Amino acid sequence: KDRLIEQLEETYEKRAKTLEGKVHELELSKRALEDSLNNIDSDKRRLKADDTFDKQFPREFA
Repeated sequence: KDRLIEQLEETYEKRAKTLEGKVHELELSKRALEDSLNNIDSDKRRLKADDTFDKQFPREFA
């Protein structure tokens, strides 16, 4: 009976370590996605700032 309990404990410890590893991978993926989203937002703001009337229609064409 004690051996069965030990085997179950080992099994659950292995599962816990596996899950911890997967959680860590997901956290890294989440961080990478958040960084990408921030870069996209930054690029959108930059492009919007560049997209002014003066830049679209320079004075020489006015």
